Amino acid sequence: MSLEVNYNVLEAEIASVLGVATSDNEVDIVMNRGLRQFYTPEPLPGERTTHRWSFLKQERSFNTIEPTVTGTCTVTHNSQTVINMSTALDSVVTNASISHISITAADGSVTKYQVQNVSSTTTLTLTSSYQESGVDAQTRSYTVHMNGTYSLPVNFAGLEGPIVFDSFFGTDPQRSDMTIEVTDITRLRDKFQYLDDRDGKPLAAAVFTTGVSGTAGSGFRLQLYPIPDAVYRLRYQQIQEPSAITSGQQPLGGELHGETILASCLAIAEQKIFPNSPHRYRENYINRLRASVELDRQAYTTENLGY
Repeated sequence: MSLEVNYNVLEAEIASVLGVATSDNEVDIVMNRGLRQFYTPEPLPGERTTHRWSFLKQERSFNTIEPTVTGTCTVTHNSQTVINMSTALDSVVTNASISHISITAADGSVTKYQVQNVSSTTTLTLTSSYQESGVDAQTRSYTVHMNGTYSLPVNFAGLEGPIVFDSFFGTDPQRSDMTIEVTDITRLRDKFQYLDDRDGKPLAAAVFTTGVSGTAGSGFRLQLYPIPDAVYRLRYQQIQEPSAITSGQQPLGGELHGETILASCLAIAEQKIFPNSPHRYRENYINRLRASVELDRQAYTTENLGY
């Protein structure tokens, strides 16, 4: 018999305490509040900082992209904003990754254009129209310039530790990993402002937010300095942002923390029913939280790597 505390178990227990049917909307509201309380717990009595769960840390990697992409495009009129490129961009490239595109006219002059949108790996939409008089179905050369910015996963909630090169991905697998300094975006922009090293092997990085966009919430991006001069594989550990669970699904933390997760949800349910009375479920949750934190702290010591 499984010991897992999944959505269905939490649903039944919460409904029982609330005295409602499992289909009641209040059940999901309480469950989500209980999960949020467990994932981001308050500091335990006597401690100054909150605990960060090991199971919310996830090893990730990504490949950098070349600093420039060159090719040819066909220009057909004097007010063209859509550029169809002969050379495909990397699939991870977004409009935030591109500094600009420069197009060489018939007379050899080069004009820079800002990119409004990456419509596909071979199509860019410019913020202003391409201007060249007397143009009709002519081929022009272009260069797309990258700015060293990368979009982070939608479930990204923070970096844990340094960013390193995956040495086995490079030409010399015997070379040890290098650590990339993680700093704030203001200091990183100062490096671009005052230092001459524009392209090269990344030495520093910063994470910044893109702000709230509709229902998507805040997004995160990673800026590298200098702009990578080649394809490197970088590895990092991120804090994962948990998602709500549905029928049959198990919350992050698994069976080992199942009772603590349940206690957190029931403590929230008790607050809704008896907001001003002594909270025995709350007391039980704090005791369970203390046990889970201690278990999590011991899970990845040098004496015991893993549960």
